Amino acid sequence: PRSNERRGNDGPLACAVATAAGAVVLRLARAAAPRRGRVRSAAALRAERWAGERRTPKRAGRAGGRKGQRPPRGKQMWKTEEELEALLGRLKQADRPTRLKQIENMPDYRRPGGPSAADVEAVVDEMTRQNVAQEFNVFDRDRDDPLTKGIRMMTTPGLRQRLVCCKGCGIPLQTHNPDTVGYVRFIKYLQKYKRRMHNRVFCTRCLDLQKGMLLPVVRETLGPNADQPGAGMNGHQVPASVLTEQLATIKKRVCVVLYILDIVDFSGSFVQSLRKYVGGNPVLVIATKTDLLPKRTDLEAVEAWLRVALRNRGLAAEEVCLVSNKSGAGISNAMRTLLRLKEGKDVFVVGAANAGKSMFINRMLENLEKTFEDSQVWKCDRPLVSSVPGTTLGIVPLRAFQSATNPNKKTMLYDTPGVHVPNSLQNLLPIEVYNVVQPTRDFSVQTFRPARDILNLMRDTGEIPTVETTQAWLRRPLRYSWGPPKMPPVIVLEIMPPISP
Repeated sequence: PRSNERRGNDGPLACAVATAAGAVVLRLARAAAPRRGRVRSAAALRAERWAGERRTPKRAGRAGGRKGQRPPRGKQMWKTEEELEALLGRLKQADRPTRLKQIENMPDYRRPGGPSAADVEAVVDEMTRQNVAQEFNVFDRDRDDPLTKGIRMMTTPGLRQRLVCCKGCGIPLQTHNPDTVGYVRFIKYLQKYKRRMHNRVFCTRCLDLQKGMLLPVVRETLGPNADQPGAGMNGHQVPASVLTEQLATIKKRVCVVLYILDIVDFSGSFVQSLRKYVGGNPVLVIATKTDLLPKRTDLEAVEAWLRVALRNRGLAAEEVCLVSNKSGAGISNAMRTLLRLKEGKDVFVVGAANAGKSMFINRMLENLEKTFEDSQVWKCDRPLVSSVPGTTLGIVPLRAFQSATNPNKKTMLYDTPGVHVPNSLQNLLPIEVYNVVQPTRDFSVQTFRPARDILNLMRDTGEIPTVETTQAWLRRPLRYSWGPPKMPPVIVLEIMPPISP
């Protein structure tokens, strides 16, 4: 090592003398030093001191001494072996899942040469834990059936919030069986989950219903084709009892019930055992499809008749409102009546299948948004509307009554599955002709005059109307039929003789 003193400018002789003197001093110091270690340079001592400060935690106060000082030898800073094992057990993480062998060396998904969506789904199925499906309060969308375990969890208090359900039909989502309800591709679900939008996903059946396809899955709505192979959704059918058992939770709640009736098909849309589902909660009756009545119909007389008919069937209603989902007539009156009866309670919309529940909810939400500007109805999802009976398969919660000024004060609106009435006309017709016979305009009053029609038929056939030929025609039955062109008639009216001229 060189001397720390600054060298002079005395020439090469002075430099050589200084170097020799430094070497002699270093040898003497090494000889006089104890055996515990050799003499190190100042730079080495500074590096060792700095490393000791990094290894030794800084302690303040009386217990630690000066900053950066090593702890005394008598005090042990490290934990025992048992404590370290317990700490490692708490910090132990699950092993990172590995890829399948067939895609182990391939790039990531959606990159050139990467695995397809089916390969990624196969990887997820391979890595899914086996014990999740056996847990009572966990729904595994990769293995569990939404119609059995999903419905059971929906009807169990406290477990409904753990399910991720379809935004349209309300059934729990699943990713393993595309031939049944609630199916969604795992890749699509994963993309929505990354954006925290997995609660706003439509299943494949609801997407097809939005396109106008007829996909009935409830067995009672399949008509005479229910027992044929492949009937329903690729052979899968949903019993109506699975849907109605969800309504049993309404009687355990303190709520207001909106009972939707089809005024055109009153007998086919009236639920005989309504009180078995709703208990003693107040009922507000909404009669829809008034736009299908003849134009000169007295709606006040219809409302009075409806009150008497409900009383004769043993249903005590708080109020009765007549509305039209198509034109919007009477929606504002029904909305004000509901808000007066609600009083901070939740609202459940019940009724027969295809009575117009979802369409009425859409209309009411539009009126709420226009009437109350400070509300947050615009954030509320709209239920799926379809002409197929049995579109809604689960209870769909809607945040329809949340206020912007007081967001903590909110009540829910629930769209429920339709109750299937056995004597309803829609349960007796095949699904292929269901949309054909559905009325789309108001009914007209038609008066039949058989004698005049017989004379017109005689003229069309070229037969000369005499007394004998006319009496022969009047002794025949006269038949009127209605239906779509080039298809069998839907309604047939036959007038038997004798027909008065």
